[in-house]
Amino acid sequence: EKLVGSGQYAVGNPSSWETIGFVSGFGTTTETKAYTFTDENVSSVNYFYRLKQIDFDGSFEFSNVIEVHVSIPDGFVLEQNYPNPFNPGTKIKFGFNSITNAELIVYDVLGRQVASLFNEIAEAGRIYELDFNASGLSSGVYYYKLSGNGKTEIKKMLMIK
Repeated sequence: EKLVGSGQYAVGNPSSWETIGFVSGFGTTTETKAYTFTDENVSSVNYFYRLKQIDFDGSFEFSNVIEVHVSIPDGFVLEQNYPNPFNPGTKIKFGFNSITNAELIVYDVLGRQVASLFNEIAEAGRIYELDFNASGLSSGVYYYKLSGNGKTEIKKMLMIK
């Protein structure tokens, strides 16, 4: 008898809910069904989630509230760019668990700087997602280096035209 469900979340405190997604239901069934939804736009805080289950007749009920704490491990995270290989654009995500003067630079295979994507104060717990457009560069291997808070990490990426 369940028709559809929408996911809702609240940040920090479960008093003001916002809808973040919608998952269609399987309709009337006697079999157990599993539904999934991935919240990809998160920072380092506590989140509260619930599911609003809606019947065909418009009536609804809410699931139990689940609390999830998102944190940045080891104080520093630099993800692999996506997509990789790319042409000509890719995304790079990073974050720090404390306020940090951070710098994200892209280098070619010879170690020459080809782009400065970030050079400012990074907020604590925020996951930054930057777009890198390499349309003016040739195909090949590039490296991106994130520095901040006394730490440095380098990752490799490949552009194929």
